[in-house]
Amino acid sequence: MSTSHSPDTGSSAELFVASPTPNAAPSTDGAVVLRSVSWRQYESLLEVFDNQSLRHTYDSGRLELMSPTLTHDWEKHLLARLLDRMAEELGVETKGIGSTTLRLASQEIGVEPDECFYIANEPAMRARGGRGDKLDLANDPPPDLAIEIDVTSSSLPRLPVFAAIGVPEVWRLEESGLQFLRLVEGGYQACGHSVAFPFLPVGVLQELVQNKHGHSELQLVKQFTAWVREHAGD
Repeated sequence: MSTSHSPDTGSSAELFVASPTPNAAPSTDGAVVLRSVSWRQYESLLEVFDNQSLRHTYDSGRLELMSPTLTHDWEKHLLARLLDRMAEELGVETKGIGSTTLRLASQEIGVEPDECFYIANEPAMRARGGRGDKLDLANDPPPDLAIEIDVTSSSLPRLPVFAAIGVPEVWRLEESGLQFLRLVEGGYQACGHSVAFPFLPVGVLQELVQNKHGHSELQLVKQFTAWVREHAGD
């Protein structure tokens, strides 16, 4: 179904609203996959869903929309908070941009990460100043680290999109556990330690995440802070 939308500039653009059609296929866990979505349609839909809590992935004409769960948002917040606390303790400058949409028109790909951070490229993003409210990956560097919570099934693989954008590191939490993934020759490989924080083994965060139901968030942050202070020089 399509409707017409005329912005104040006087120009007109078609707005394509998804509805159940042969090109809209439901997947598991409440996700919907739209097929044969053009790049122009994708960008129009981003404007429509700008203030909506929808996790999306776009790759070569396929668009998946998923509403995050309580567990999903809780776990992404916890990992982001631990990363922020570690960076603060180490005096490492970071720039968190949350779930800002990462899109690359040249390859017709886009993804809304759960959380992402500039670390090595933080100075470049600081120097960017107020140049536009949207990330321009044709000119801006990709984030250094993304956090992905995959506690629900996704029909559209997200890691290949992050790889094509050039995100060097992904922390991926699944029901089976936490992985640190590093970008190697266009794909991700599991690694035992963080790329951005080489002293940090994946097992430390894995244990904290496993204990989240038996401890308050503040207790977990304090435990992690104590560990960082003890091992940062390793």
